[in-house]
Amino acid sequence: MLRPWHVPTFNLVIADTAGHIAVQCAGRIPLRSTAERGFRPGWDPRHQWLGLLPFEALPHCVNPSRGWLATANNRLAGDDYAYPLFGTWISGYRAARIREMIESQIATRANDPSNGGFEMAHHRVMHQDVLSLRAIKCVPLLIKVLENIQHPQLQAAVSCLRDWNGHVEAHLVAPTLFNVFFTRWSKAVTDIYFEGETAELLAKQAEYVASRLLEADPSGWLVPGTRETGIRNVFLKTLAYLTERFGDDMTAWTWSRIHQIPLKHVLSTRGDLGQLLNHGGGPVKGDMITVCNTGSGPDWIANSGAGYRLIADLAEYGLWAVDGSSQSGNVGTEHYADQFNLWNNGEYHFIPLDSDRVDDVTVMRMVLSR
Repeated sequence: MLRPWHVPTFNLVIADTAGHIAVQCAGRIPLRSTAERGFRPGWDPRHQWLGLLPFEALPHCVNPSRGWLATANNRLAGDDYAYPLFGTWISGYRAARIREMIESQIATRANDPSNGGFEMAHHRVMHQDVLSLRAIKCVPLLIKVLENIQHPQLQAAVSCLRDWNGHVEAHLVAPTLFNVFFTRWSKAVTDIYFEGETAELLAKQAEYVASRLLEADPSGWLVPGTRETGIRNVFLKTLAYLTERFGDDMTAWTWSRIHQIPLKHVLSTRGDLGQLLNHGGGPVKGDMITVCNTGSGPDWIANSGAGYRLIADLAEYGLWAVDGSSQSGNVGTEHYADQFNLWNNGEYHFIPLDSDRVDDVTVMRMVLSR
């Protein structure tokens, strides 16, 4: 089924009622003689395709001894992979957090066999998890650079960050302070070597470098002696920006005010149709780095992420699912905007896979004819 798949390249997770699990990368990946990331000089024959990676060689795993598999936009292949596999993956924080949660539940079960295995409720909690491992790593480094500066507003911000547990909750101020700073710091790091649209494009790709530079600069990316001064200046500019946008009261700078999801119909840009077709959305927790992925667009808006959530329950032979943008694109139906609050609160609908149970949950039928 996956062998003829071309694009997009994606990872498919598989399980069956016999207890088998697998993950398979699908898509066409070119094989080149030169291992290189990013844009390539198309006129240089050294960058020509030599062919495609064989399907059998695409990253995959079946029934690992550890008993679980996970994928979250991270690189699946290890450094010992037989082919040059270069691309742009997300940081890996989400995959690492999923691993933490799975292994924690496995340890709990080992200590208390009556605790049972993984149930729907465990996966619901995982879907809603908003712990930012980036924040856990970076905030202490940031505080170390800022804590001795005698600046009342800055010290109030440091105190807020120091008390934060790294959870990107909508009602908290600390996620705003950290995420706005980190975006601006990544851009400042990029601006050192790039400018204009190129710098804007590469700022996201520089986030790993920006993280490392919060602690030290072993590779000499920055002008010697400017690292801590640069961090402090960016943080002060972050405070100035948030003050201008939300006022002097720092307690009002909650993540809910800056990280909101706009639910827009695909036709909403046509004239005034947006007034009829858009159905609001609202504040959401999480960000691009948390397992509860709500994205990070311009001005930290929640413009992407896991809009559709699904838990496959093979014991119940059914699916638990919810669609943040709701079921129907027809503004005239009652199901046009009825799932956002459920999605935002971590609630699901049950979809049976057994045809005999479909009538029990059916609320509407659509008949297509020609």
